[in-house]
Amino acid sequence: MGIRGKLLFSYAFIALVTLGVALWSLRATNTLDQAFNEVSDETLPLIEALNDLRYFGLRVVVIASELALTLGHAAAEAAPALQQEAEGGLTEGYQNFEDTLEVYRRLLLQRGAEEDMQLLEMITNTSVRLRTLLFDLIELERNKASPAAMLQKIDEVNVYQTTFIFAVDAALTAEIKRFERRQADVRHAIDRTRGVAVIFGPLSVLFAVLIALSLSRLIIRALQSLKNASMALAAGHWDTRVPMSKDEIGDVARSFNRMASALKTKSSEIIAGKIRVDAVSNIISETLIMTELDGTIRSVNPAGLRLLGYEREKIVGKNIVTILSKNSAVTAVQEWFPKLKNGDVLRDLRGAWLDAGGHTIMADFSAAGMREASGTFHGVVYVLSPLNEHRRDEA
Repeated sequence: MGIRGKLLFSYAFIALVTLGVALWSLRATNTLDQAFNEVSDETLPLIEALNDLRYFGLRVVVIASELALTLGHAAAEAAPALQQEAEGGLTEGYQNFEDTLEVYRRLLLQRGAEEDMQLLEMITNTSVRLRTLLFDLIELERNKASPAAMLQKIDEVNVYQTTFIFAVDAALTAEIKRFERRQADVRHAIDRTRGVAVIFGPLSVLFAVLIALSLSRLIIRALQSLKNASMALAAGHWDTRVPMSKDEIGDVARSFNRMASALKTKSSEIIAGKIRVDAVSNIISETLIMTELDGTIRSVNPAGLRLLGYEREKIVGKNIVTILSKNSAVTAVQEWFPKLKNGDVLRDLRGAWLDAGGHTIMADFSAAGMREASGTFHGVVYVLSPLNEHRRDEA
């Protein structure tokens, strides 16, 4: 797998881990949101409706009982007015109770649970029966019924009042328990969200860091190997090679190894050519001086060393103008070097050369640039022929 593939794989892995964390967080958030909605849209309104229902139910009972007693002790001429007032107050109180009961019924129908319907039926039946008993109590009081009949009706009212309160309290208890369960769901969702964030968040970051470090170490190790091999190659170790992998860095390593092989072959050719040139130059009786294009002396054959009186290490590295007389040096800089750099060949020139002791040696010479296989110049070779005494005198 190439580096690009490894990077894509690591990015995909990190993306999957991040997506997993996001999905877990989304699920926990949805649970949390659902629990809050259930509490705010269902449970709390139901608890409020049940409290109102309990209040208005007890208020109806109290109003009916008080007005019944008032009717029983009122004067005969005031009875119709008090009866009308009692029925009006009871009707108003019962209307508030019916409105609250309708709100409670609507909220339960939205939720549609079976146990809710059973409690609603119990509360409704009890409230209807209680209303009937209260109006019967008022009617008995108005008709001056016997105390025994009144007590019996009051006992029935108390029984249904207790039943009504029990039904409402049972519904309140059920809603409170449901509210507590939903509170627990909310806490569980919060804890789960926190757990996902605490565990998977750092884990995803850790995985990303480990993958990045592994890839970085792989790339750095390969680049370090290439660097060390390049330094060894620059030092002349032509057999240096780097291991190859099946990725882009492996392609670079293969190119490097091919380059090293080519350099080794080229170096062998150069060394063999130099050996041949040195062998030829050593047996030539004429003086050969090889320089760089700027005039720095690269090598001098034995005939040249004898002519100029230098040891090899003393003359190699000097500029050729240092072994020319002043006039010849000026001519070399102004005329010879530019022509040689342009590829011209200098033939049958004469110059005054200086030996190691500073004595002048008159010599004819020719010079030409040395070309590489590519056609570029990489140096100059000078061929000197010292003048004999007769020609020196003529010169």
